[in-house]
Amino acid sequence: MKNFSIEDDFFDDLEEEINCEHALEKIQLKSQAESVLRDIQVTKTKHFKKDIKKIAKHYIKKFFKNKKDISGEKIDIKSLYSKEKIEKLININILESTKIIYPILAKEKKYISKHKKEDVTEDIKLVNETLKKIYKFKIPQQFAGGVLLLYLEVCKGIKIEV
Repeated sequence: MKNFSIEDDFFDDLEEEINCEHALEKIQLKSQAESVLRDIQVTKTKHFKKDIKKIAKHYIKKFFKNKKDISGEKIDIKSLYSKEKIEKLININILESTKIIYPILAKEKKYISKHKKEDVTEDIKLVNETLKKIYKFKIPQQFAGGVLLLYLEVCKGIKIEV
């Protein structure tokens, strides 16, 4: 049997107090870390829209830099930065863009005839060739649908209302 002295109780109490303080420090650090993470999330959310618009403008500039409009004039890139055009670029994927464009092209007679050498209609050929151009410029897939619609509207003169 062990004899307990005041010193043993003192050290036990001290150890317990140290463990409690250590646990409290951990809780405070965790709380601070969670607070920092919340602040980061709020900051990311606030800046996300601005950042995605900045990225969209970058890809518009990259793709349309040396392109000409339907009248053969050099495209004023900044004219493509309108809220409507940026939102089109951000919010429309490839599948949605093809669902929008094919019915529009079907109304225009020049895009429904078959190519002489191929068994492909002109509308499909136009969309595929445009998507190849988009791919060559390394436009991310999430922006490709919007770029497709902008290109057909600005460079080919096809009226697209979304």
